[in-house]
Amino acid sequence: MYGITLTGQRKNDHFVKQLNMDPVFVNGLIFELEFNLQVFIQEENIIGACTPRQVIRLLMERPRDN
Repeated sequence: MYGITLTGQRKNDHFVKQLNMDPVFVNGLIFELEFNLQVFIQEENIIGACTPRQVIRLLMERPRDN
């Protein structure tokens, strides 16, 4: 839906600087991922997630029953 490639070098692209995403859309993306996967990521952890790879890592580290 967001057109973000999760393979190859693009997974390391910065959401705002290289993928040209508005920070509001980045927050929306993270919210949708949390909602659909039924996980909650602490805000202090999300702040440091600037690439698709970092967000995926945060989502995979969270237990699903939180």
